[in-house]
Amino acid sequence: MLLGPIILQDYEIPSSIRFGGNQQVAVRTLSGGGRAIELLGPNDSEIQFSGIISGPAAEIRSAIFDDLRMSGQIVWLAWEGFRRLVIVRTFAAEYQSPWWIRYEVRCVVVQHALPGTLVTSILAGTLASDMNSALAAAVTSGVSVALLASALSNSNVAVPGTADQRTALGTVQTTLAVLGTQIDAQSLLVAAAPPYGAGPGSLSDYVTGVSSAAGLLAAAAATSPYVSRIGVNLNG
Repeated sequence: MLLGPIILQDYEIPSSIRFGGNQQVAVRTLSGGGRAIELLGPNDSEIQFSGIISGPAAEIRSAIFDDLRMSGQIVWLAWEGFRRLVIVRTFAAEYQSPWWIRYEVRCVVVQHALPGTLVTSILAGTLASDMNSALAAAVTSGVSVALLASALSNSNVAVPGTADQRTALGTVQTTLAVLGTQIDAQSLLVAAAPPYGAGPGSLSDYVTGVSSAAGLLAAAAATSPYVSRIGVNLNG
């Protein structure tokens, strides 16, 4: 289940979700008992669900939930085959301990998803373009993005709330972490001072090392934005 940037996990996943609404109808009673009925369109009820935020990051994750309420952002709410653009109207938390916080969320529906085939085709094309760019940039970065390419090849990766999408988002985070580590490591090598009192051979090795580190750094830095944008697009 997905709510904006939050992938619900463990006890956060609700046991049930209340959604639906009614059809607005204007009814005029005519002489003789007849009726004139005018359909005014669907009126969605608030979507309601609850769960438990648990673990060592419970306080941080509950703050992220509450930030969605305070910001009033329009975000995707997705589970299984259901997708809605919503505003988090209510986030109510019951703080029992730093690692166990009960919560309840109510969302106002802004819009139902566009037809699935249209959304999927647009998103799939964007993801493929960025993945191709990331693959090309990563060749000389010292970091493999093959696992991410494999995750993006799954059939439902462009469908919010599916297992394929969750797997791809997790792989994006892992890949960004590896790229970040490479950028930090190579930055240190590039910034390192030449060895004091070194002879010509040592200086030559130093220059070669710095040049190699600079190439790895540039390639990793060029790859990272494409991977980051893949994550943003996967989040809707």
